[in-house]
Amino acid sequence: VVLVRSSKSIKAADLLPSNIGRASRVHALINAFGLQQKLTVIAPVPLTNRELEDFHSEDYINCLLSTGDGDGESQLAEYGLLDDCYMFDGVEQHVRYAAGGTVSAARCLANGDAGVAVHWEGGRHHCKREQASGFCYVNDIVLGILELNKTFSRVLYVDMDLHHGDGVQDAFLYSSRVMTLSLHHYDRGFYPNTGANDESFLQAFEEATGLARSAEATGLAGDPYKIFNLTTDAPVLGWGIPTLLLGGGGYSSVNCARCWTRLTAIACGQDIDVSADIPDHEFYEEYVPVFTMAIDRRLVPDENTPESISSTIDQIRSSHH
Repeated sequence: VVLVRSSKSIKAADLLPSNIGRASRVHALINAFGLQQKLTVIAPVPLTNRELEDFHSEDYINCLLSTGDGDGESQLAEYGLLDDCYMFDGVEQHVRYAAGGTVSAARCLANGDAGVAVHWEGGRHHCKREQASGFCYVNDIVLGILELNKTFSRVLYVDMDLHHGDGVQDAFLYSSRVMTLSLHHYDRGFYPNTGANDESFLQAFEEATGLARSAEATGLAGDPYKIFNLTTDAPVLGWGIPTLLLGGGGYSSVNCARCWTRLTAIACGQDIDVSADIPDHEFYEEYVPVFTMAIDRRLVPDENTPESISSTIDQIRSSHH
């Protein structure tokens, strides 16, 4: 198992306006449980402009990474670099390390250096070829899958975020070598009291096998979006094929840390019981009031029926064939 991170990449990820300081909390908890001793840690190699252009357009990258102030508001708007994806100090380092970490992890799998490669600072699934979207300035997932495709003839991408992984789907819409499976909330509006729980997800999830997975955390019960109602009790590994684990969404930093630390442990062939106490570390006090690894479900109904899930599975199977 390889974990891709470095002090520079963590610092760069901490600057992302939608997830300020999250990466530090994730890796502090991983370290507090001593997991860094049970896997191989490698530093990500930040991508060059040319490497970013393996998916993104040259004009988009030039605008995104421009250090000058020559980009007018109309051009920024054209590339989605206003509103939720506004420019911020550190955007260049965030983009280069987020993409570079995922590509570095993919190369470990392609080279046979690991059976599981983990990059929690990756997983930015909304960004299009030349448009930022949904807090995503770069689509590291697409770049990682393109790297995997150099070795593996077919890649299955499973997206477990609350939101549809539209950027990845659109990138491979006409590809016979990549199948995208997005298990997301769907409704005319995001109603806060309904959503999928672990049992509903597993009925659909256990039908699939694959290579790349985005374990985004917006579906956790304690996330501010409050749509899905997932915990970390659900099985996450066991397919026995090269697997790339990525982060992405998730706006409760401590719940992301809980979830991704437990997934890291499982990837190492271990587990951390949900009742386990949070070890003492620099962010310990942020786990108030329970100070355990548990993510409690909210008392909301699951409106997914077995019939609707079976129908979705049938659609997935027909698309696959």
